[in-house]
Amino acid sequence: MFTDVTVANKSYTKLVLSEKSEMDTIAIQVIRQDCPDFLLHMRTMEIDGELELRYELSGGLRLSYLQHSMYKKDFLELLIHMLLPFKNCSDWFLDYHNFVLDENYIMSDKAGQSIKYIYIPSMDYAMTDEEIKKFFINFILKIDIKDDSGYMVNLIRMLNQPEYTLLLLLEYLQQESKSQVTVPQPQRPQPEPKRSFSENLGLVAEPSNILESVKKRMPSPSVEKEKVEAAPSYASTEFGKSNEEGRLMSSLFGEEEVPSKAKEGKKKKEKPEKPQKTGKGGGFFGLFKGKEEKKARVDNFVQGIVPEREEKGREEREAAYNNSPSPSYPMSRDDDETVAMIQEAVSNESNDELHLRLEKCVGCKCPDFIEIDLRQGFATVGRRNKNGEPQADYNFESALSFISRRQFRVEKSGTAYRIVDLDSANGTSVNGQRLVPNTPYNLERNDTITIAFSRSIVEYRVC
Repeated sequence: MFTDVTVANKSYTKLVLSEKSEMDTIAIQVIRQDCPDFLLHMRTMEIDGELELRYELSGGLRLSYLQHSMYKKDFLELLIHMLLPFKNCSDWFLDYHNFVLDENYIMSDKAGQSIKYIYIPSMDYAMTDEEIKKFFINFILKIDIKDDSGYMVNLIRMLNQPEYTLLLLLEYLQQESKSQVTVPQPQRPQPEPKRSFSENLGLVAEPSNILESVKKRMPSPSVEKEKVEAAPSYASTEFGKSNEEGRLMSSLFGEEEVPSKAKEGKKKKEKPEKPQKTGKGGGFFGLFKGKEEKKARVDNFVQGIVPEREEKGREEREAAYNNSPSPSYPMSRDDDETVAMIQEAVSNESNDELHLRLEKCVGCKCPDFIEIDLRQGFATVGRRNKNGEPQADYNFESALSFISRRQFRVEKSGTAYRIVDLDSANGTSVNGQRLVPNTPYNLERNDTITIAFSRSIVEYRVC
């Protein structure tokens, strides 16, 4: 039905309508003058008496190129944005039966936050409610939810009920999206407010109560009297002076003297005695012993005498070196024999694997060889995110920020290969020609795939 064309490095799809097609003039005017954000821009062209509708495939990726493995939260957001146009189209005097429900012609941004449909303003291409429901059932079956695999079964059961509509499904998904538990962010500790001098003392802020709080903290006279009566007989009657007479009397007649805290604090800790060194030291109290030992080591080195402990350590190191395996070095990129062996192995295999050999790497560090598994029919190449999580089927390191998280896609086309740039930030080039996003190109052996930005360049050769 649609034919893809590339004009001025832009990807379009066109549809030629028959002369018998009855056009909706109101819908054409709405899309031309004030196109809704959930529709692709449309241009009408009359060529040789035939009316042609042309749509620009921009604003993201084809829905068929999105990754089908995602978390439940991301899936709910994607499906809600796919269903919202069916609810809002009536505000624009449009009929949702005229949406083109084909994954190759539904555009979505990389995060699934925006969906754009193709609208055909002719009742000849309208879809029934059963066909629309069947499309969503087939789409849901393709999705693999990582954290809740059984959630898809509940959605399919609801859609299979005859009375269940898309609007009811939209309301249910919106409630599910709100009920998703969000992880609370850690809160920074708040600094304590500064306290005044009176608050630090425990005093009340009101002047009338300051005197009462001070009185509460002061000890009562009865307590002070009890402390004086409980003091020893030799305690001084004058504050701050020691009773020498009482101390002498207690020492003569055997009464125990209560040591003060000051005396206890002045006691020095007993240090352990250092072991005495045996053997004859150097002259002048052993000050020249270090020089004598150094001179002895030099004489032993000149005479070839090796101490026993050093000889034993050297024997162990030599034994470990002799028993260690020979080091293995990485394969050189210019090794013609290695390349010939790889090409011979690839020719004997099926087209379920694609091999890429590194040709150029500037400003980064990349693997010499990449094996892309195509057993599921396609594979994506990209890089890991900042958290180290893989975002594609084959992932470069997250440090290679000039490579998009999903850079390009390789797919099988019979016995041949095709490559598609997934709307990457810096683009993908094949044999020096930059690819138009969302457009498949033929990929053959000995072709070069290049990703470049500023001084960083990565180039691989298909072998």
